[in-house]
Amino acid sequence: MAKLPTVEQMKFRKYPPLRSGPPILWPTNRYFRRNEGTTDYATIPEVTLAGDFVVDVLALFTGTTMVMFGSTANFFTTARINADGSIRWRPVANSSDVLTAAGIVNLNELTLLSFSRTGSTVEIKANGTSVAIGGTSAEAISFNALFNSGGSVGAGILANLKIYDNGTLVRDYPINDNSSTIRDLANGQDGTIINGNADDWGLFDRQANGDWLGQELVVNGGFDDGLGGWLQTGSSWQAVSGSAEKTSGASFLYQTNVADIGINASVSLYISEISGGSLAISLSDGGTTESFDSVGQKNIEGEITKNQSVYFSGGDIALITIDNVSIKEVLKNA
Repeated sequence: MAKLPTVEQMKFRKYPPLRSGPPILWPTNRYFRRNEGTTDYATIPEVTLAGDFVVDVLALFTGTTMVMFGSTANFFTTARINADGSIRWRPVANSSDVLTAAGIVNLNELTLLSFSRTGSTVEIKANGTSVAIGGTSAEAISFNALFNSGGSVGAGILANLKIYDNGTLVRDYPINDNSSTIRDLANGQDGTIINGNADDWGLFDRQANGDWLGQELVVNGGFDDGLGGWLQTGSSWQAVSGSAEKTSGASFLYQTNVADIGINASVSLYISEISGGSLAISLSDGGTTESFDSVGQKNIEGEITKNQSVYFSGGDIALITIDNVSIKEVLKNA
C-alpha cells in the first residue's frame, strides 16, 4: 500500500498538511430584509434585457400576494407569488402571463426562483425544477423596482438577485446591506429602499441544514434579572437562583411583542424540574402548542399567528423549573 507523503513533502508540493481533531467550521451570517408590504419597496436603475436573459432571486413568501419585481410605472414585466403559492409572470407588455400550479412556493420557506427567456420561450424554475413554460415576443423587457409593480407592493423577503443578459452577469444584488442602499456587486448600479425602517433588517446565522437562525428576541431568558421583562397571569411563577419556578396554581408566563406575526419562530428552553403535570409552550395566543412532561432541553418551532407573544404554562398542581429560554426567528430553506 502506498505511503502518505510526509509533512515536509506536502509543504514542498504545496499540499496542506494533514490535521488531527475536528474540522474547522467557519461561521456564516448575513442580513435579510423583510418588506412590510405597506408603502415600502426598492428601486434599482432600470435594467433592459433585449435578448436571452435569466433573472434569479431567492424569495420568502409570507402568505399574501408578493410582488417580486416589475416597473413602478405599469404592470408590465411583473413577477409575483400569488396567495395560493403559484407564480405569475408577464415577461413583456404584449405577452400572455406565464402561470404555475398552486403550491409551488411554500409558506415561510426560502425558495430559489428563476425567470428566463431563450429565443421565444420563457420559463419559470423553482429550486432548479421547471414549473412553467410559455411563449413570448422578442421585444426588450425593462424593470426598475423590487416589491413594486405599477404601485402595487408586496410583503416578504428577497435576496441574491442576479440578472444575466445573454449569459453575462449585469446586476448582482445580495440585498444584505443593512442600509437604505442595496449594492450592485456587478456594475455598481445600486438601488434604494423606499419608505423602509431600520428594523426591517435582521442578522441571521446559517445553520448546518441550510436554514437561517435570527438573533435573540427574548429578554432576560436566563432569569438573571429575576422576572424582569416577563409577565404572568396569576402569581404562580417566581424567579429563584437564575431560574423560573412555577408552584401551585394555573398560570401563564409570557412576553409581549417578542416576535412579529407571520414569522417562523424557534423556541428552546431547559426544564430542570417537573412533576404533577406538563409544561405547555404556545406560539402566540391560540397558536401552535406543544407540551413536555420530562426534564431536559426542549424545542418547538412554528409560525407566530395570533399575536406577538409566546406563552409558557402549567396546570394547577404542576411544579416546574425552567431556564435558558430562547426565541429566534427561523428562515427555512426549501
